[in-house]
Amino acid sequence: MSKKPNYLKISNLKNRPKCLAPWLQIWAKVMPQGYNIKPCCVYEDEFPTDNIEEYLNSNQLKELTETLEKGELPDGCWRCAKGDDEWLRYERYIKSGQLAKLEDIKETFKDVDDQFTMLDMRPGNLCNLKCRMCNSSSSTEIAKENVVMKEDKELIQGLEELYDTHRPPLLTEKKEYFEKYSDHTYSQTEAHQNRIDQLFNYTKLHRLKLLGGEPSIDPAIISIMQDLIDKGYSDNNNFQLQIVTNMTNVNKVWKDYFKKLNVKITASVDGAGRTFEYIRYPAKWKTIERNIKAIKPAERGENISMNIVMNNILFLDIKHWIPQLQKLQEQTADFHINFIECSFPKHMSIDVIPQKYKKIILNDIRQLLSKERYVGNIRSILERAEIEVNKSLSEEDNINLLKAFFMTMMKQDELRKQNLFDINYTKKMYNEYMVDQSKEI
Repeated sequence: MSKKPNYLKISNLKNRPKCLAPWLQIWAKVMPQGYNIKPCCVYEDEFPTDNIEEYLNSNQLKELTETLEKGELPDGCWRCAKGDDEWLRYERYIKSGQLAKLEDIKETFKDVDDQFTMLDMRPGNLCNLKCRMCNSSSSTEIAKENVVMKEDKELIQGLEELYDTHRPPLLTEKKEYFEKYSDHTYSQTEAHQNRIDQLFNYTKLHRLKLLGGEPSIDPAIISIMQDLIDKGYSDNNNFQLQIVTNMTNVNKVWKDYFKKLNVKITASVDGAGRTFEYIRYPAKWKTIERNIKAIKPAERGENISMNIVMNNILFLDIKHWIPQLQKLQEQTADFHINFIECSFPKHMSIDVIPQKYKKIILNDIRQLLSKERYVGNIRSILERAEIEVNKSLSEEDNINLLKAFFMTMMKQDELRKQNLFDINYTKKMYNEYMVDQSKEI
């Protein structure tokens, strides 16, 4: 069993830090060449390495912990700094409405001082979807598509002229990068399995979070769940397994593991109906509805939640998909929905939408909020969407990113046989900003 360095032991804390994540957990994407590691899923900067010790003893991590122990948030914690307090890792340590004292925290973790209690891991990129805001290291299907897109010299040159900063992998990586990630067999090698095992060597788990790719079709994740059972985690009341899945494949083998382990399901579902199907090709909304309903009522509630990555397509089409998502909640349960800001790739962010159309979207959101039907988590999503649109109204129009959005979406449409103009306002925006009025579509 490998141990944390002394500065990451909670027993050595001098002050209660702003966030406990670096002392409690590791986020890791296991890559063909090694790892990308960071303290948690919302921290901005990943640390590429083939050696976990290098990350744990890095100046980057030491500086992060020093800042947190001063009671401050560093630049990489910008999501929490913006007020997304649900990400701050203190939820479990609230006592009588007050944050637990440092002494209480040390007492809680005295038996696991040398280990991390949470592992947030992506062991491979095998996936069955091509989500519009995803990337090759998280989807074999995106990687295969990017190989084709990389060969379109006119597209690449056009995007190069439009992007100045925050360039997407399609521009920063060579074709060989996408070819490597289009073959998921790298995650089945002995070397890859050893990387996964090394991560577990640093943990005494209270919580394990598994993503992909798509976990339900990845043999590496099935193997991990079996290992957990073999090690007795199925009998451990202090352990929880969280699976983040696209909900396209709730099969019998999958559900059998859920029965044996204390599983919390997080469904990555962006929107509903046509909006969902456009973003998460080739998934079908009826399949998602059926699979969510197939989870027994007793297993819903706190055991199922939903992630929505709020990209610009969701804002544009919000009056179409909100009613359908509300209908699903009425038929199942008022499960928690996590509103996740889409900051990358930049052409998928809300900032791409021109001010004129942001104001139209804001009106759509307010009309939905005026209806008594929308309550609970759906209303919370609408209220958060209203806040985000209002924030973005202060940004100047970025026509270059708007052009990059249309170029990328329409190339993907060509390959997927889809049509961006099925989404609200996209045809009007295209005709207004992208073509001469005499050539309107």
